[in-house]
Amino acid sequence: MDTTYFHALSFLRGALAAIATVVVFLSAAVAQQTFQISSLTADSSSIIEHVSVTGDDRGGIALSDNNLFYTGDSATGRFDVSNLSNAGLLSPSAQYDALASNLRTRQVYSLGSLFGPIAAGGGEVSRLIALDPDTGAPTGADILLSMPININSGITSAGIYSGWDRIVVTDGNTMQGYNIDLPSGTVTSLGFINLYADSGLDTDRSGCENWATWGVAEYANDTIRLAYAASPYFFGLNGFGQGSIKRYDVGNGTITTLADFPTGISDMCSFTVDPATSRWYFHYEGYSGAFNFGNDENIGFATASFASPSNSTASISGRVLKQKGVGIPGVVVQLTYPDGRTATTLTNSFGRFAFTKLPVGGSYAVSVSAKRYTFTPDTELVVVNEDVNDLEFQAD
Repeated sequence: MDTTYFHALSFLRGALAAIATVVVFLSAAVAQQTFQISSLTADSSSIIEHVSVTGDDRGGIALSDNNLFYTGDSATGRFDVSNLSNAGLLSPSAQYDALASNLRTRQVYSLGSLFGPIAAGGGEVSRLIALDPDTGAPTGADILLSMPININSGITSAGIYSGWDRIVVTDGNTMQGYNIDLPSGTVTSLGFINLYADSGLDTDRSGCENWATWGVAEYANDTIRLAYAASPYFFGLNGFGQGSIKRYDVGNGTITTLADFPTGISDMCSFTVDPATSRWYFHYEGYSGAFNFGNDENIGFATASFASPSNSTASISGRVLKQKGVGIPGVVVQLTYPDGRTATTLTNSFGRFAFTKLPVGGSYAVSVSAKRYTFTPDTELVVVNEDVNDLEFQAD
């Protein structure tokens, strides 16, 4: 290796770690929120053929506010989340082989290295590349990981699991798992992850025509659980036997059944969930008795339910005051979400402000500014687990 390149790479990695440490400090107070799938059903299901948009099936799946992103052999496509109508290719056109998302914020990411998105086969992951929810273009609001991790296909497929303020990944070579906290980027080792510990062909994790499989990371009873698709391990015949979604408990290594589909889910090996709409979204090829047969290549959705805090929201409200306790009208109040998005409001005639319907479990920054006044401090960091009603800023 070129010496200059080696030292530059070392410097960049050191810089990433230092920046991540700062971010960890800012979000250290965020509480871990229970997030668990209660049920995945075939009720109210809808499927469409995607091959004309993305090419043949490949794997990656993730959900934004308005779009389901799915990656095929030729491109990553966008499909309207309400009815899966074709929303077209990404703009600019791109192919993301390592999609994931924060289920709370619906922010979509691609696992990435210092040099760009991770390609099929895997590689070293040092950042999460944030994608625009409408176009899929990189936004520049990347999350730097506290340490790089290697995720590859190998003995088995790698695994990518979207969760509530977390993404969990597993390496196919070492079968080691890693939790990525969001939005801090803090990486924690989960140790050996054996999704083949249960007996019986129907419990094997299904394999994609790609390097990884996609599922959901839950958190309940102080442990992470990985939900993944499993079906009979006979290539080309998967849909003709029973299928199920299994749940692996990282704490004790046990595997249980989350949902059974006796008429089969075909070769399903990538799915995600959307608590906001009480749905789950998935891909499978060809025949599935559970979802009324199908096309050549299918993406679809059906009804799901979730444990708290699937739709839990809260509010932040308060006042901006003069020294004598009189409210100041017209002050600009800005809220910064945990994922970097912002919202702005003005204080009313009594100096009051409010932000409502905020997903719980996050750390929000509230800042104030006015032409005629200064404030010390002018920003407060607020952890939202319930309504916060007493936030105050006082002019100097």
